[in-house]
Amino acid sequence: MPEIYSNGVFYRLVKHTVNFGLRAYFGDIVIKGRKNLPTDGSYILAPNHQNAFLDALMMLQLNKFRPTVFVARADIFGSALARKVLGFLKIMPVYRARDGKESLAQNERIFEKSVEVVLHNTPFCIMAEGTHNDRRQLLPLKKGLFRIAFAAQQRLGSTPLHIIPVGIDYESYDKPGHTAIINIGKPIAVDGYMEQYSRNNALAINTIKYDLCAAMKAQMHQIDSTSHCNDFYTISKLYADSQHGDAWERFETRRDITRKLDILEKSNPQQAEQLCDKMNDIFEKCKKNGICSPQLFEPKSVTKTIIYTILLWGGAAAIVAINWKIFLMLLLLCPIPFLPTRLLFRKTDDSQFVGSLNYAVQFVLTLIYLVAMTVAVGVMENVWYALGAFVAGVVVWRVGHRFGKTIKQLAQGWKLLVFKNKTTRKLRNIFSETFRTTSE
Repeated sequence: MPEIYSNGVFYRLVKHTVNFGLRAYFGDIVIKGRKNLPTDGSYILAPNHQNAFLDALMMLQLNKFRPTVFVARADIFGSALARKVLGFLKIMPVYRARDGKESLAQNERIFEKSVEVVLHNTPFCIMAEGTHNDRRQLLPLKKGLFRIAFAAQQRLGSTPLHIIPVGIDYESYDKPGHTAIINIGKPIAVDGYMEQYSRNNALAINTIKYDLCAAMKAQMHQIDSTSHCNDFYTISKLYADSQHGDAWERFETRRDITRKLDILEKSNPQQAEQLCDKMNDIFEKCKKNGICSPQLFEPKSVTKTIIYTILLWGGAAAIVAINWKIFLMLLLLCPIPFLPTRLLFRKTDDSQFVGSLNYAVQFVLTLIYLVAMTVAVGVMENVWYALGAFVAGVVVWRVGHRFGKTIKQLAQGWKLLVFKNKTTRKLRNIFSETFRTTSE
């Protein structure tokens, strides 16, 4: 068996395919702070944990030519097949008390393998919170990451080891086609804590844990409020949508607004409560009138809506006129991205797994369907049609969710222009006035 930090050809092929599928699943993946990743030497990635397996896959985006080794909770390694697949994906099990006291002894072996990964100059990723949550709040960090870091630094001697704080943010946890943010912070040098570690292990661990916690919060969308966390996020997202910026600008706006709302709650809790009540009232009115709240600030350009509609139908008519077989092939090529497969997991006990499971299902189904369609076209036509079908299928896979989002926005544009313009304008004005008055 190859070592878990090996970088075999088959692993690299699967990794690049998974990364392609991830880019296709999201409308966009914005990565900031790449310059903070050391170009050589060892480092440990410490991202916040928001979305089960998708968080780990996000970290694969940071190292195109080097493998990344992970640890995950042991209960997902239950079957022999799971152990093989997860081992191939370079994921090692970590045992918890609930797995049984006899299992905890196996953590020492995993601990040694983790240190070995770092010593072999391979990026190592551990979700320092130990579990995921759907509230944009950093949970208390576990000590495992720091034990590994200090043990590895002792063996590395004068060779520096860094911990990289990473913030991950999703515009939607479970719906494909939305934007994901990866925000990489400045590395924390472990050797700067070694003198303190030699005198007092526990104090050094608490010190570096405090520093990493602050660094991670600075990279993610951190909301301090416990009573209004979800309300503050919804308000900040609606306000960010009203500014019509790009994905990064919306992320920064959301963070800025929730920081102000956290301050408002501390200084005037009653006013913060009133703001949340007013916003919830607006959302209820949106629901009553059949308006999705983000639609309040959708750009409503008549010219743009008409031009997009003409281009869409005109393009389809042109393809049919040239060769109806090509049009039929494009329709049949890759429908998987447009299927609402996430509805299969509505009843899951852990809502944070919906996005990860949905991605996995769409990824596997798309690969199977793409191969089947390529073979079918080759049998019915010829090898050139088959090659064209494969290339076109890959393109449809890559842009499918973006295209679907564009079609949805086009439909919303007509709906807002024709049916909901007056009501939307009224609710938009109420929101703007309420938020402006309260924030002042």
